[in-house]
Amino acid sequence: MSTLPDFERPPVIEVACGVQFRAVPGLRGVALAPLFKQWRGEFPVYEEQPPLPPVVEASPAGGPAVQVFFGNTPDVRHWFIDSSGHDLVQLQQDRLIVNWREGEPRASYPRFASVRDNLAARLTDLSDFLASEGLGKLEITHAEVSYINAIEPKGGGLGGLDSIVKDWPLFPGHHLGRPMAARAAFEFPVPGLGPAGRLAVSLGPGGRSNGEVTLFMTMTAQGRTEGASSDAALSFVDMAHEHVVRSFGELTTDAQHAQWGRRS
Repeated sequence: MSTLPDFERPPVIEVACGVQFRAVPGLRGVALAPLFKQWRGEFPVYEEQPPLPPVVEASPAGGPAVQVFFGNTPDVRHWFIDSSGHDLVQLQQDRLIVNWREGEPRASYPRFASVRDNLAARLTDLSDFLASEGLGKLEITHAEVSYINAIEPKGGGLGGLDSIVKDWPLFPGHHLGRPMAARAAFEFPVPGLGPAGRLAVSLGPGGRSNGEVTLFMTMTAQGRTEGASSDAALSFVDMAHEHVVRSFGELTTDAQHAQWGRRS
């Protein structure tokens, strides 16, 4: 790919990198104690959340969607949070995800390499744990990268997607004029990003944790990995990241780029 766009003040408020793997029924309860102990130093805060549903993969031929999921439905999702609250590791019987979150007070985005390195380290920890406990081998089937951006439209107003998205329709002939709020969703096929690779983009108003209402742009690149190894998953994550960042630069306007301090 060509040089990726780079911004001095990117509007990123959350990044997630994750994998789905063939369910490991033993990855639960007291069996996880050694892994909990290993992660406690970096991630001292622990929470339990409802499990994430299976990833649904679209058919490459455009036919009915199929579920990529193996084993029983996991009964809990474990959250491991660092002391700052910005870094999060999520684990359930078929899923491992790492997140960076802006949080409150707001923190500066540490850039993608930090999130990617966290995923690589947790994949190594999980693989080693499964081997040492005799729980089997990590067999990855799916990977994804998600960015959430909180955007203040250059032109103001929650209906101002034309100030954010290049070539957005302005509806100049509509008798009610400009919309006061707007939402949009797009999905692009991504050749070369594994079988059925795709990039989903959504835009719309929403509330931040402090009650502030703004426009959110969520971008997720995902698909089936070419292989079942951690290396294959990380290679997928690297390509997915490039497609997300490149698309962000291509879809958004020069006026917004100036606001974010585009450097390349």
